[in-house]
Amino acid sequence: MKHSITSWLGLLVLPLVLVLSGCAKINNYGLEAFSSTTQAAAIINGSLLQGKLRFYTDRTGTVSLESADEPALTCFANLRFTASRNGVMNFKCSDGSDVQLSFVMINEISGHARGQSSKGPVSLAYGMKGTEALAYLTAPKGKTLAASPDGQLSME
Repeated sequence: MKHSITSWLGLLVLPLVLVLSGCAKINNYGLEAFSSTTQAAAIINGSLLQGKLRFYTDRTGTVSLESADEPALTCFANLRFTASRNGVMNFKCSDGSDVQLSFVMINEISGHARGQSSKGPVSLAYGMKGTEALAYLTAPKGKTLAASPDGQLSME
């Protein structure tokens, strides 16, 4: 029985594809295993959103935020460093808005960010609780931010 070169190539390509897809999964698991997660709070489009920020070892990360409002405003961002302690976050929100923020690290796991949406200024604080985060968040006109004794933020 005679085999053509293309059938041999097919036998070689399939395992190579399987190995490479396995390597991509291992890379993703490695990034998750060595990531750092911290709390985050932001004022976006007049709403207080809270959630998590995750830094990966490859100097990227993600931010996932949600408001307590009804209907809830949710925003997700990818982030990347542009310098040793600075970077950008690109948010996409459930109301259709896109917001780019510039962030500055205060230490290894906390910092703040600022930007502008079509509905006004945007501010974000991460790696901080309560009153510490209030110093970096800008409430919309006519509203007040407050921190409870347990560190939870609210806006009235």
